[in-house]
Amino acid sequence: MLLNPVSMKTGEDQDVSINQFITTALAEKLAVLMTVEYLEERGKRGSRREFRRALSKVRDRKPDAVPPRSTARQTSIGSRRRGFGL
Repeated sequence: MLLNPVSMKTGEDQDVSINQFITTALAEKLAVLMTVEYLEERGKRGSRREFRRALSKVRDRKPDAVPPRSTARQTSIGSRRRGFGL
């Protein structure tokens, strides 16, 4: 099996074995597929009428102010994801 040399180099730069690289990529892909299946199945059981009824019970007000995320944390997470080429 041949892997993209860029992906392999990225894994080497982060001291990630090829087995760990493949296992992590596979686990992430399976998690996505399982989530999609769950949401599709859950959506079939839903009722637009019940959703609107529940939504009508929520007060109409402006959202609370949310502080911006830390730049350091975003960079850290982004670097890891780019490292696996996902």
